[in-house]
Amino acid sequence: MSSFQQTVVYDALTTEPDQLSRYVDESICDPTYTIQPPVYPTLLPADSADAGCECNYGTIWLDVFLLMEATASMQFGIYGATEYVVVALLKLTIGQEEQYQTRFGVIRYATEVQLIADLDTYNSTEDLYDLDIETYDDLGTNIEGALKMATDRFKSSVHRIAARPVVIIVGNSYRSGAYNDPSQAAAGFREDGGIIITIEYVQEHGLEVPYLRSLASPNYNLTNEKNDGTRLVVYDLRDLLCKANCFCRKNWLEYNLDKWNAPQGGCYYPVSIPDTQPLAQQACRRNHNSTLTLVEDSAKNSFLTSIFPLKTEFWLGLTNDGGGWKWQGGYSINQAMEAVPICSSIQDLGMLERRRGRN
Repeated sequence: MSSFQQTVVYDALTTEPDQLSRYVDESICDPTYTIQPPVYPTLLPADSADAGCECNYGTIWLDVFLLMEATASMQFGIYGATEYVVVALLKLTIGQEEQYQTRFGVIRYATEVQLIADLDTYNSTEDLYDLDIETYDDLGTNIEGALKMATDRFKSSVHRIAARPVVIIVGNSYRSGAYNDPSQAAAGFREDGGIIITIEYVQEHGLEVPYLRSLASPNYNLTNEKNDGTRLVVYDLRDLLCKANCFCRKNWLEYNLDKWNAPQGGCYYPVSIPDTQPLAQQACRRNHNSTLTLVEDSAKNSFLTSIFPLKTEFWLGLTNDGGGWKWQGGYSINQAMEAVPICSSIQDLGMLERRRGRN
């Protein structure tokens, strides 16, 4: 059968060897927050209904570069802009661990580009208090050079392969000059899975920077000049870092993407191997650090069944304890579903079958 996956640590069920030949199946598995190296950050707890991408600031797991405009026009604003980013990061755990911490680097740019701090510089959140970025005495804005420098550092050993690369570009101007347009470099970074957050830090009597926001990932642009009269607050940046922290590893299928392309419905990976449900659960856990999927509603049921050819059977995280069908975690079908999928039993195993004309 085929499988999908959700990451969790649990005791796998076992099956007697003489029973293995009685079942031939495929399984479905789906990911959670419990992660062990070298796995990628994942999403949904297997013992509850789909809660989407919940965020804990203290365990955000990203590699982030701040690209700070350091032109003469930022002379009176660079301190406030730097302080805004630092205060936003104080709720995160800055450090060098492989998991559950954020690595943070700093690049300043004008016509020239300079690496101020690499991703392996800061060992604690408190280290950020000492961040001081000086301005250049020119007006050039070589964003492309800053992006390329960040991209090169993401390709080096200071970047963790399991951490999503993020750049935060802060500026109040853009001027063409003896450097390339940054749009191509920005597009390449986004296409490779990176997130670009832009912050238009408009100075008093200054102008908005629409070009800057064009470099951002969809809905990842912030400004201190809001049309609704509200102020830019640190939560705005923290929230975008939470969104960036919610993503699927390569080759996994995303479900229910929000406007930040965060998979609020989870990440799924079909596995086509002959297995019983207990062995499917074990394969999900051992090979993909995940678990058999849950089905919370009819929309998710349709999503899962659309992945396989007609009349394909696959395993879900559903069992019958003698008192009724239960999802992993012990809650009943009715607590987790709007519409019950077609289920049949092979002893105590839950199985969903897609047939023409049926959901």
